[in-house]
Amino acid sequence: MLKTRVKTAAVLAVLGLIVLYFSHIPWVLRTLAALLGVIAAWELYGACGYERKSVLFALSAVIAAMFPFLPLGNFRLWLAAVFPVGALLFYIESRDLRRFTLFGKLTPFVFSLVTTVFFRSFPALREAPGGLWQLLLTLVVCILTDTGAYFIGRAWGRHKLAPRVIISNGLMVGTF
Repeated sequence: MLKTRVKTAAVLAVLGLIVLYFSHIPWVLRTLAALLGVIAAWELYGACGYERKSVLFALSAVIAAMFPFLPLGNFRLWLAAVFPVGALLFYIESRDLRRFTLFGKLTPFVFSLVTTVFFRSFPALREAPGGLWQLLLTLVVCILTDTGAYFIGRAWGRHKLAPRVIISNGLMVGTF
């Protein structure tokens, strides 16, 4: 398990550094944000137990793919509006996405919109003064916190963080 994690981390770190190196080209981070948005939509629909061949999934994927390329004006206002709502939704539903009743069948669609806005922050951050260093710091912090959480959990963890995860065809499709 550890070997697989280390290999995956090494590959992702190299890819992340390559993307950062070419991040001065506007379409590079926008393409990454679009790709991550589509992947997130795929995962969210699976985690919520909904069909990935639905019209709503197709709409989620199209929005996720297009949103990073749209001119947004003051993106900080978008984040200021979406972040509190997204954080609240993820907090409320971190227990069981399949029992979410606020949006019903629109749950994965709403969550995919929120994550799409978050991924759009990569190119917006890069365009800010000192953006390259801020992106590098973001990458390093993500790697260090994920690594630290893994080793701390292995050393001192007593209870599984996500005991009800269901794996189907190699993908997580269950609840947290």
